Amino acid sequence: MIAPKPRRTRKHYSEEFKREAVALFQTVGITAAQVSAELGISPSVLYRWQRELAVVQEKMERPSYEDLEKELRRLRVENDF
Repeated sequence: MIAPKPRRTRKHYSEEFKREAVALFQTVGITAAQVSAELGISPSVLYRWQRELAVVQEKMERPSYEDLEKELRRLRVENDF
């Protein structure tokens, strides 16, 4: 009988760790391959974290629906609509 392959366990990293890892290769000028080798992760993981952080930052920069509604109401009042 063939023994089953052991399951891989996924490592979980904190958001701070991810941000700092991405910042290393974005600002310091170290390549993604160098950063990932130092941290013991795959370069593809580092690039994924970079994409995920970019999405989060974009969402934070966008005004919320409620903010847009308030601004629209204010402008309508200002323009007597």
